[in-house]
Amino acid sequence: MHNIAITTECVADLPRELLEREEIDLIYYDVQTDRGLFRDTDEVDSENIMEYMRGGEKKAQSIVPGANEYKNFFKRKLERYDEIVHICISGATSVAFENAKLARAKLGIDGRRICLIDSGHLSSGMGLMVMAAAECRNKGMGSREIEEHLKEMAPSVSTTFLANNLEYLYYNGKVSRSTLKFCSFLQFHPVLCMRNGKLTLKNGYFGKYERAAQKYIADTLKKAKQIDLGMGFLTYAGCNHELRERIKKEIGKRIEFREFWEQQASATVSCNCGPLTFGILYVMKGVSPK
Repeated sequence: MHNIAITTECVADLPRELLEREEIDLIYYDVQTDRGLFRDTDEVDSENIMEYMRGGEKKAQSIVPGANEYKNFFKRKLERYDEIVHICISGATSVAFENAKLARAKLGIDGRRICLIDSGHLSSGMGLMVMAAAECRNKGMGSREIEEHLKEMAPSVSTTFLANNLEYLYYNGKVSRSTLKFCSFLQFHPVLCMRNGKLTLKNGYFGKYERAAQKYIADTLKKAKQIDLGMGFLTYAGCNHELRERIKKEIGKRIEFREFWEQQASATVSCNCGPLTFGILYVMKGVSPK
């Protein structure tokens, strides 16, 4: 079997249990707030960010690891492994991929042992690709075979989220104040999706949040027969236990994954979408490792 390390970033929103099971290592982002600098998912999490922003402090900036941080991270892994396959957040949403490439170049000849993959996704959509990479490695595939498989897989990953409103996107400069006011008046609940590597507004629902959540679940799972049942995620920010149980019940009426994970989103993801956000993330059929 190839001695390959599978690594990724904390924004892949993978449960600790899966990281440990597949020996996947993370490099961490930082979150800068008015109260200081904190390491995402380690020193600050989704609930901390929600509480901070509910207190009237709306600015929370995610800071990607620099090239030297990536270099040190990779260097440590190369002491134990022959190769690294590192899966990055979408290069269209972050400089992480470029920083990782700079780090690889700084490592000279050792950099040739690092395979960098732009997932084209974020959160647990990216996490599903990381898990696929681990499965490929476990089947004995080499780094280039893993890379080709993930490139084939990326268009089949469904990364979508229902947000309560556009407020947090406005705070982060993604929508205008006039758009925010108009949509708030109409009780518009946006659905965000990854398309061509970018987080975009897919559609949305008007009216009460509970009804919007039901519609999102139904629409997201309407092609249930075409969904790979191997693994799925309910990834959330600012959703209490009672709400998550209702969501899971609605999901269970339509589909049953062999592994279904409930995962709190990273602070980086959460500060862009706000509370009462959740996504159902999965892969369409036809891209299982050979």
